[in-house]
Amino acid sequence: FNKIEKIRGTLKKDHRPINVTDLGAGSSFDGKVKTRSVSQTIRWFAKAPKTGRALHRLVHFLRPSVMVELGTWLGISAMYQASGHTDGVLHTIEGCPETAAIASEQFRKGEFNNIISHEGAFDKVLPELMEQLKQVDYVFIDGHHTYEATIRYFQLLKKYRSGNAAFICDDIYW
Repeated sequence: FNKIEKIRGTLKKDHRPINVTDLGAGSSFDGKVKTRSVSQTIRWFAKAPKTGRALHRLVHFLRPSVMVELGTWLGISAMYQASGHTDGVLHTIEGCPETAAIASEQFRKGEFNNIISHEGAFDKVLPELMEQLKQVDYVFIDGHHTYEATIRYFQLLKKYRSGNAAFICDDIYW
């Protein structure tokens, strides 16, 4: 956990501006790109260490080979999950190009070699990814956040679930 929290600490000190494109609910997104600093973004939107550790332990217990995360943001939750089972591969999808790029940079710096980043709208990237993967053992839905979208992604992913697949949905009350 120390390596991930060190990365979080570095991001908290990063004041460069980024253009945030949020394609989902739960934000003040009105169709315009918002400019925020990396430090603001990590403080406001990253999973708390307690939540990250819980996701890590869940992955460690389940030991999934193929994992999918919807909503990478700056990558903190992806790193916690991927570190739970380094023999598994986590495919994480993010709609915002700038936050996806920062997350990918952190994965490289932290040597999280079992994370594969995908950038683009879930509705476009997810069906293509699932056609390639054919099966998923673990899913963490933490993006878009509307009821309709969550159900749509769940229905798509459920077609590809393995016999012991686990699905986790965050922010379900948005």
